Amino acid sequence: MTRRPDFPLWRGTAAIVLGVVGCAASVASIYATPVNGVAGLGCGIEALSCDTALTSRFSRIGPVPLGAFGLFYFSFWTLNLRAFLRTGDAIYQRVFSWVTALGAVASLALGGILFLVLHAPCLYCLVSHTANLASVILLWPLFDWKFDFRFRSDHFWHFLSLAAISALAAGLLYQLDVNRTLRAQLETDIQTIW
Repeated sequence: MTRRPDFPLWRGTAAIVLGVVGCAASVASIYATPVNGVAGLGCGIEALSCDTALTSRFSRIGPVPLGAFGLFYFSFWTLNLRAFLRTGDAIYQRVFSWVTALGAVASLALGGILFLVLHAPCLYCLVSHTANLASVILLWPLFDWKFDFRFRSDHFWHFLSLAAISALAAGLLYQLDVNRTLRAQLETDIQTIW
């Protein structure tokens, strides 16, 4: 990684690790969601209400679970941060600054829903929101809030490829969740018939 002289390397590395942790928590939240006939990936901590949080009306946007959006967010954000740390290009800095800010607002809102509305903290949700907010603290010195988003053609293609990789990962995760649910419903229907 190349780095700015006034920004410690460990902060960038730690932020990338937090991005990977966020990706893992997003994937785990999908598999922790209970489906009839399929054992969920429960966290095993009785004080946490993963089942309540992951089956609530706030756990999806339409049919898509928040974990899929989380995987898209964390993978796009992590890849973009990595591009900035490698190149030092200001356009990557501005994009990850604004994406991180939007993610922090989403984490605060979803954390508020977990604690104030649902009264159901979820391990996977807490890990992803903590990773997200901790990355804000680590990267604060790097944020650039300018609205100057002049793209060169190579920037356009780079952002398009980052978004495509992130969307493919999130789409695949969502499809795996749909397949898991359909398989569980099919097994339940077969047992009911016999």
